[in-house]
Amino acid sequence: MIRLLLVLLFLFAISACATQDGGISNSESAAEINVRLGLGYLQQGRPKLAIGNFKRAIALDPRLADAHHYAAESYRRMRQYAYADKHFKKALKLAPKDSAIKNNYGVYLCGQEQYAEADRYFVEVINDKFYNLTAEALENAGFCARKAGDSVLAAERFRQALEHDSRRVGSLYQLADISFLQGDVLNARAFLQRYFSLGQKNAPSLWLAIRIENALDNKDAVREYATALYKNFPDSDEAKKFRDFWANQ
Repeated sequence: MIRLLLVLLFLFAISACATQDGGISNSESAAEINVRLGLGYLQQGRPKLAIGNFKRAIALDPRLADAHHYAAESYRRMRQYAYADKHFKKALKLAPKDSAIKNNYGVYLCGQEQYAEADRYFVEVINDKFYNLTAEALENAGFCARKAGDSVLAAERFRQALEHDSRRVGSLYQLADISFLQGDVLNARAFLQRYFSLGQKNAPSLWLAIRIENALDNKDAVREYATALYKNFPDSDEAKKFRDFWANQ
């Protein structure tokens, strides 16, 4: 009995403690604490653990928009789409002006191939002057437009993303790839060089660089990028594509 009492007192002390390094605050409700704990799991890539905290938060406070928002994100990552849709809609009903929710809902809708509806939410986020992650929303909109087969709109969104944040590596790579496919090889090279300047070299980008330099008849650069591809990613699909490409030269 004494041991149980000590444990309960210890847990109460933790729950009541206020810290300056992100610890539990006296001003937080139990529901908000559960949301924060769940978000920690979600950021670690552990949505199955996170969802338990979000369920508890919703049970404690069904009108807490963040609990529904992050529950929806957890379900999306677990591919339980019916639950994700339900909680996204609930979150938006509770917080209809929250651009973070709209942005993530747009990503969800795009994953469900509801491209026009997804873009509608992205546009609302982009037009929110007080939202501080506009570049991310524009990049998400670009990925979605490209998935929908609209390269023109995708390129526009990626360029707008770079206007807000010139270091968006996803937008730089996508613009390099789109430019190359459209035959604008010099712009493709320029975007890819900016991408490489940010330390981004992987199998897809090296393979794109090989094709760009080959189109520009720069054989030395082709060899340089091919060497890097084979050295760092010898078993990649891109290395196989290069072998096939080189065999046909």
